[in-house]
Amino acid sequence: MARLAYDSAFGTPSKLPALQLDLQKQLSKPPRTKPSTDSDGLARALTRARQEIDDLTRIRDSLLSSGRVAMVESSDAQTKESASVETPRLTLPEKVPVAPLPPPPEVDPVPVGPLFRPTETPEVAALRTLRAWAAAWSAQDVDAYLGFYDAQFVLPEKLSRQAWEARRRERISAPKAIKVEMVSPQVKLTGPDKVEITYKQLYQTDEAKLVLRKRIVLTKKGKEWKIVSEREAG
Repeated sequence: MARLAYDSAFGTPSKLPALQLDLQKQLSKPPRTKPSTDSDGLARALTRARQEIDDLTRIRDSLLSSGRVAMVESSDAQTKESASVETPRLTLPEKVPVAPLPPPPEVDPVPVGPLFRPTETPEVAALRTLRAWAAAWSAQDVDAYLGFYDAQFVLPEKLSRQAWEARRRERISAPKAIKVEMVSPQVKLTGPDKVEITYKQLYQTDEAKLVLRKRIVLTKKGKEWKIVSEREAG
């Protein structure tokens, strides 16, 4: 019926069988469908994984070619080897006994008193003794002052030793203060153990002042120098 209708309408032989065959072929083909979203995501993940594997492979090859990996592996091996080796224990040497040092030899001390110096010349020793005598006089230390005079001291005015010492003790103790100075002493060696000293003496107290020239002779008795003569110098 369809063919008849076609022929009456268009006045041409019907082409329906051919069109029908084409339609049937089209219908027999499987329908084209879009891939699902899950399949696309999985494919992209696989692609990224392959790229990362490729990148890591290139990094490994670069390290191997530069020798860095070998150095790290060698260092790790040395660390493990050193850890496995036992550290030897240090042993301290035994103490060697040392003999004590012998005590120093005893040496007799050289007597060095206030009126004796072993390296002094007679002139220096005698002058130092006379300055100490003037200092004892200024300090009004009568006992020290009288101790500078020898037992053979020539006493003035024919006084006895006891009378002379009593008079000197009174005259030295009476003033409130005494000052005795030796100016420009001249020292002369007159014998092996005898020295003569001439000087200007300045004597001053709270009531009087006296300047005169003196000549004193000292002699060495043992290790000390003693006054044997005292008088005014002309």
